[in-house]
Amino acid sequence: MNNLSCTRAFFLCALNMKGSTTLTHSIEASSCLLASCLLELLEGNYLIYDDKQKMFVNNPLPADKIYLAPVYELIRINKPMKLEKIAEKYVFDSKKANALFQSIGHSLVDDGYVDKANSKGLFTTKIRFTPKAHAVSQVGESLRKAVLTEQFIPDDRIALVVLLNKSGYFKEHFAKDELKVLKEKLHVLKQTDTSVLINKLIGHIEMILVFFISSIN
Repeated sequence: MNNLSCTRAFFLCALNMKGSTTLTHSIEASSCLLASCLLELLEGNYLIYDDKQKMFVNNPLPADKIYLAPVYELIRINKPMKLEKIAEKYVFDSKKANALFQSIGHSLVDDGYVDKANSKGLFTTKIRFTPKAHAVSQVGESLRKAVLTEQFIPDDRIALVVLLNKSGYFKEHFAKDELKVLKEKLHVLKQTDTSVLINKLIGHIEMILVFFISSIN
């Protein structure tokens, strides 16, 4: 994954190989994307929780994390915010969801992982992001090697495994026998105390997903 964060790697894997103008067609994909952004901001200490489990800005967002700006700025302006409120903003305001989609997509275009083109609709023209096949393949191979063959699994790989599992994209990038091994390892990690950070990552993702999906329902 090299210079790809978990958020950008997930976005790349979630794009349709023929191009996508949104991820909001899938509740799971859009909720996982938001969950990953929040997780990355929390783990980077750009956001923190207060004693009432509300999030607020803790540190400035650096240039290499600018693709997270739509989520960061929402919380900075409306601080402090609970997870439910953040999810609600993205559920009921398509402009916010689109701004996040555009921000991450353009960051991947700038780094050569994705191509972009205008896609004309009936009333508007949207930007379509199309992943480069070799880039998607590299993410898959890196994840496959880390999870299936290495003793130590980096935290960002574990987070990406959880996101792909929750969003339903596992089957698009891994063979059936590989899926079985991945899910077994994920289950073991969730049941052990061998890595506090890994369990914290998984806990954050699942908690955010619960709030996001319940807001939609």
